[in-house]
Amino acid sequence: MDSGDAAPGGSGGGDAGSLTDGWIDHVIAAYGVGRFLADIDAGRDFRGRGGIFGAVLDHASTDGFRALMERHGFDRHDTALAYRQRYLIALLKGSTDGR
Repeated sequence: MDSGDAAPGGSGGGDAGSLTDGWIDHVIAAYGVGRFLADIDAGRDFRGRGGIFGAVLDHASTDGFRALMERHGFDRHDTALAYRQRYLIALLKGSTDGR
């Protein structure tokens, strides 16, 4: 995942949203992209876990999910629920590859 525009206290030249996106990307990268997506698949609830990092993971798995996926080219799933149910949705649409 891309690291975003700026480091803490830095002047990345982007707007506040870019800095926020950068922080989310850093936390997801530190947690592990594969682990994060596996936890999304398993329906993990990140609320109330891990202080600020748990809060960032919770945001990325709920309200920020669509923006996170779009930023990294995975814009087929609007929500974590749609991501979890991608194979069922594909089956209902007649596709066999989760698209």
